[in-house]
Amino acid sequence: MKLAFVMAGAEHGGAETFSMDLARALHRQGKDILVVTRPIPSRLADLDTHGVPYKTLSFGGIFDFKTRAALNKIMQDFQPDIIQSFMGRAASYHTPGPWKHIGWFGGYYDLKRFKNCDAYVGVTYDIASHIHNQGAPLEQTNTIHTFADMKLDTAPLSRAAFNTPKNAKIFCALARLHWKKGLDTLLDAFASVPDAYLWIAGAGEDEAKLKKQMTDLKLEDRVRFLGWQDDRAAVLNASDYCVFPSRYEPFGTVMVEAWATKTPIIAAASQGPAAYMKNEENGLLIEIDDTEGLSIAMNRLLNDTTLCEQIISGGTKTYKETFTEDAVTREYMALYTKLLSSAASRAA
Repeated sequence: MKLAFVMAGAEHGGAETFSMDLARALHRQGKDILVVTRPIPSRLADLDTHGVPYKTLSFGGIFDFKTRAALNKIMQDFQPDIIQSFMGRAASYHTPGPWKHIGWFGGYYDLKRFKNCDAYVGVTYDIASHIHNQGAPLEQTNTIHTFADMKLDTAPLSRAAFNTPKNAKIFCALARLHWKKGLDTLLDAFASVPDAYLWIAGAGEDEAKLKKQMTDLKLEDRVRFLGWQDDRAAVLNASDYCVFPSRYEPFGTVMVEAWATKTPIIAAASQGPAAYMKNEENGLLIEIDDTEGLSIAMNRLLNDTTLCEQIISGGTKTYKETFTEDAVTREYMALYTKLLSSAASRAA
């Protein structure tokens, strides 16, 4: 079976991260896979490191007249059995051929950009319902979760490198620095959480605004902006708690990563966390934009080791049952096999 993954997204983001995680996992399992992506140096370096074959295209938008023809040639040369397109931009560059085309939904995207797909994958049950409600046949609509592609025993990120005392309690947030991620609410809440440090690992357009907010709140001595960190396990293993205050989050792989690394997590009840997190069992759930509720939850974790142990135990159970690499890749391989088997049956 030959697989082609098409990723036309930006340098950083959850969908971008997972598409490469899945590509690496399938490559490790010996699958014949080709990644077609933008020429983003960090992404290409990662693919080179893991020996995953790739081709690069610009995916430049409406006035990019070269990408479609170039993508068609790549597929004609490679002759995949399955093409999997991650998000709408990639799916809109449909390449006709004998292969089956899967559209991947990490959010509530418009089905129109996926009109030439033979099957659809939503990363949550609610996203799969969204796909079906837009007109996709039920038999073509699938739910397959994401997983955390992490070396769980990786060394913790250096506290000294970010001027953080050895024995300090650390809350971490891993997110793009964007309004949707609720990091402004987190900073406001952290002002009422004494005797702890906050690490914000991410990059994005709101960096200057968030740093100004940190200064206005007089939190410079306890808040650290780490920049984008590719090794999420290193950040989580150096931290005592994880905070995930997104206003909008269709799923949220950070939640899975916290469970995988046994890091107690607090999350705002956006779409993904509300569906998969059970309050006080595998995390603490708060209302979106609830500054007071978030500060109370953070102080609870700081002062209640029994609660932390309870959340770690529940999170580990959830992770092992649903979100391991083996479980997710088995589901993808079952979908690929089903698509090819049904095509062979119709041909016969």
